[in-house]
Amino acid sequence: MLDLLQYLHHLRLVVPAAAAVVWGIQKLQHKPPPVPAIEPVAAAPNEGDEVQVELPSDKAPQQPFAEPAPLKAVLLDLTLPMSLAAVWLALFHNASSLLADFHKQLEDRDITVASWRKTRDGQRRRVLRYTTPLKGGMGPRQALNTEVLEPVQLGATGFVLRSRCDSEGVPFAAAFANHIQWVATPSGTHSCRLVVTGECQFHRAVWGPLKGQIERESSKGMIKAYRTMGRMLQQQYGAVVSPSSSSSGSGTGSSRRTAVSPNKHAAGRLSVEADATAAGSDAAATAASGAGVDLAADADGANIAALLANPQTNAAAFLVIVVMMVLLWRLAVMQPMLLQAVRGMATAVAQR
Repeated sequence: MLDLLQYLHHLRLVVPAAAAVVWGIQKLQHKPPPVPAIEPVAAAPNEGDEVQVELPSDKAPQQPFAEPAPLKAVLLDLTLPMSLAAVWLALFHNASSLLADFHKQLEDRDITVASWRKTRDGQRRRVLRYTTPLKGGMGPRQALNTEVLEPVQLGATGFVLRSRCDSEGVPFAAAFANHIQWVATPSGTHSCRLVVTGECQFHRAVWGPLKGQIERESSKGMIKAYRTMGRMLQQQYGAVVSPSSSSSGSGTGSSRRTAVSPNKHAAGRLSVEADATAAGSDAAATAASGAGVDLAADADGANIAALLANPQTNAAAFLVIVVMMVLLWRLAVMQPMLLQAVRGMATAVAQR
């Protein structure tokens, strides 16, 4: 009789624990319903009137151009056989379709590229919105992105443009944003150097190891995307990797990699900075990109989807599984009959 009471006492603890483990496994395996497609960009009242943003004439009085410090990851460092004004028109003019074509090449959906608008505070902004499919086995199926471009400096001797991309529908999206900086300067009579850098910036506290993982995956995603931009600029405008970048890389960090490596068949290869863009155990590999520009690629081309597929990003479910498994194990050791029951339950869950 005493043995029966002890068995029932253990069973009273095991049944809720087993149910919690099953719930945790189902939570990790749960696939959320598809997020509805993003609506086209509409002109909100605070967006202001549509304007055309152009570079000032080289005959107008010019302020000294102060080239800003680059962001952590070098995404592009190209020389285009075009004037500074022509580069601006090709990339950022209201009539240009290059940004929309860029996101189509990335297989983004629901792409809208608004015209430049002057806001009430006098700033000029351009808003891009697009949906990025995520291919991870678990986690969200897509991310809704809003990217806001703002000119920082516009002159006949160079321009600086920055953008901030915020995402919705992914874990920790409210804690960080990806920033891109475009810097263009004349490099000759009829040529222009374009340097694009990026980094992930946090505006809310995130647990240390997870923060590092988000930074690495975000940087890898940006580098992978801008390889496509590099190929487009090469094919459409004859861009080549800037020769001067083979001897000086942009960014910070003692373990920084050189931005460009020489190539006898092309102008060079674009590499990434180890301190912000190294892929953990995945070594960066060189990938051929066609007729002229070889840009560094991660071996598996991993992106933010790899982070979202990690069960540890679902902290609650992961913690429940760990705690309950420990509890079940301790109870099972105390009672061989319970050990057999736990084994049977684990087999049933594994066969699902």
